[in-house]
Amino acid sequence: MRIARRLPAVFLILALALPVKGCLPLPPRPAGDFTREEKVRFCQAVAPYIREMAAAGERFDVPENVLAGLVYAASEGNPCAARHGFRGLALLGDEEFARAREALAKAGTVLAESPCDPKSSITIGAWYLSMEFKAVEKKGRGVLWRSHLDDWRTPLEYYALRRFAGIRVVKENIDIARRQEAEWADRVLSYAEVYMACE
Repeated sequence: MRIARRLPAVFLILALALPVKGCLPLPPRPAGDFTREEKVRFCQAVAPYIREMAAAGERFDVPENVLAGLVYAASEGNPCAARHGFRGLALLGDEEFARAREALAKAGTVLAESPCDPKSSITIGAWYLSMEFKAVEKKGRGVLWRSHLDDWRTPLEYYALRRFAGIRVVKENIDIARRQEAEWADRVLSYAEVYMACE
């Protein structure tokens, strides 16, 4: 495997961080700290989408393991996961999904109409994440390498913010939202490390 509108923002970031079953999210931690059972559960959940993640990763220059971490952190591998208006493996809003699908169709990529379609959700998620990487690069935050796992941290935070929080928030919630974005990005990257050990 290869390495590398509108509800309150903090509410949406929290929704993104929570597992589908409503349990509390796993805290960010090194891959080595996951139990064997947790690793097996993660690997089994993303295994059905290896081909889609590899294809989308290659096309948009996003590491396959980062996509695996995103898929699991967002939906636990449930292709029809739904939280507060966001659906699919990458948890995308219907309007945003439709806009991306139309844009990709103009570029020659025809995708299914449903966010529950694994290929469509993963492809669009990779497309958006790649754009966030480019956005971070344009901000001049030093030299970034797509092959370096940690360089995906800020793009993942952007992904969480822009995909799920396109609204105004009261001032006291801003720091909470930012902290949730950072924790979610850490969670994605932790799973990305685990992915390298999946058989």
